[in-house]
Amino acid sequence: MVNAILALQGSDFYHLQYAITGLTGTMVAGMAKRNELDNIYNIMDGESGYPMMMRGFANEGWIDRNLGTEYLFGQLLFKHWPANMWIQTPIDCLDTLVTRHGFKAEDIEEIFMTPTYDERDKFSWDGYASCRDAQFSVPYCLAAYLLRGEPGPNWYTAERLADPELLEMASRVKLDPDNHMNLQVAFKMFREGSFPTTSMRVTLKDGQQFEVTLPFPKGHPNNPFDWSDVERTFRAGARAANLSEEKIERYIALCKKIDELEDMAELAECLSM
Repeated sequence: MVNAILALQGSDFYHLQYAITGLTGTMVAGMAKRNELDNIYNIMDGESGYPMMMRGFANEGWIDRNLGTEYLFGQLLFKHWPANMWIQTPIDCLDTLVTRHGFKAEDIEEIFMTPTYDERDKFSWDGYASCRDAQFSVPYCLAAYLLRGEPGPNWYTAERLADPELLEMASRVKLDPDNHMNLQVAFKMFREGSFPTTSMRVTLKDGQQFEVTLPFPKGHPNNPFDWSDVERTFRAGARAANLSEEKIERYIALCKKIDELEDMAELAECLSM
């Protein structure tokens, strides 16, 4: 399936794509290790290589461009929250204000945010059709942050997609009608090393107002994870997958001395169920 079709339809099959990609990569790596891949010379580059097949034009030398001096892995955006990339900064804004001022969901009269990211403003009293549908909604994700505890799959269980309490909280999120961020512009900013700045104002029922402006989400190359962020994110995902606490702790301990390991299989064993 072409990704754009799945994204537009809001299907949860959107998530399965990544599982299929990971599975295929693992299978191919195993075949390569067993020397079972024949006659695929120049598969990554050249006139008939990967760029030509995927993009329709060759870009000779791109794969080894700036080899040894430019590390594209360091330019990735790591999601701090279980939501779409353009909702990372909005949740960071709310997390910053909650941490700083200590208010709770029941204290909030209104959350105002600017800019409004295109196609990320969906709200309906009928709820959301799928997990993916909710993950791409600023109002839903901000409400889930306030009401659903530790980030993870619990934010998006089927019964919560139309939870009246969550929808009532989401209805208090107001997005700037006069300042829209076009996603093509946003992606261009990201490719060039920047990111759209997000501002948020929370008004409490007692009249207090708190504001914050953030230029980069946590996990952006200009605002990277530190070790505690990495560990916290891993713990949340591992617990959601029902990995034992013993294996979680062993995996973290091994990662701290990964350059000393003689066999990476030790890490893989920790992730087995």
